Amino acid sequence: MAEGPASEVAILPESMIETRALRKEYGPGVALAGVDLRVSRGEIVGLIGPNGAGKSTLLKVLATLLEPTAGSARVAGFDVVRESMEVKRRIGYAPESGFLFDALTGREFLDMAVDLKKLDRKEADAQMLDLSEALNIRDVLKQPISAYSKGMRKKVSIVSALIGNPQVLILDEPVDGLYRSSVAALIDVLRGLREQMTTTILCSHMIEVVEATCDRICTLSGGVLAEGQIEASASE
Repeated sequence: MAEGPASEVAILPESMIETRALRKEYGPGVALAGVDLRVSRGEIVGLIGPNGAGKSTLLKVLATLLEPTAGSARVAGFDVVRESMEVKRRIGYAPESGFLFDALTGREFLDMAVDLKKLDRKEADAQMLDLSEALNIRDVLKQPISAYSKGMRKKVSIVSALIGNPQVLILDEPVDGLYRSSVAALIDVLRGLREQMTTTILCSHMIEVVEATCDRICTLSGGVLAEGQIEASASE
């Protein structure tokens, strides 16, 4: 997969994700309590922690879907609030639940993603084919999404996030619902993206996937981020 225009790559910041004192409140509840995080270009960072720890909230802030209550977050050098459209242009985001439409086929949904990203159709079709084969969904793309299993929905969501070679990839529980063979295929895809210097942050409850994929692991608990605490969260 191509990395993107050389002129754009040349000006990428070394720190592709950076948050400072990031805070997100929901009424009296605190989802993020001053998160400081820095992810370098080409790095894969795993995010683990118990349910309700704020992991999905952090990823949604990075994907510009939620505005922080306080603090700041920058993705690919752009502020997620003030420069949200620039951030959107540079990321691929696969949420835990997926943003799929049951009335569409898998191919129609991916075509819609290509149109929204304003990608070259020929290049996007070739990449779609490669990714669909890698994740073993090529044969079901003509079927309606309403007939898909949870795992098939997840894989279509991941392919839509990967199309267009995003500079930053944000994955929320990407292996949830996948069979072991599909998990292994996704790990191979992510390792290939590392070689392309794609920056990735992923949240997963499957510790073995995080260990096999990530350069670094962070634990989020009670809205507070820490590093190197995988043993404490392995039973979650």
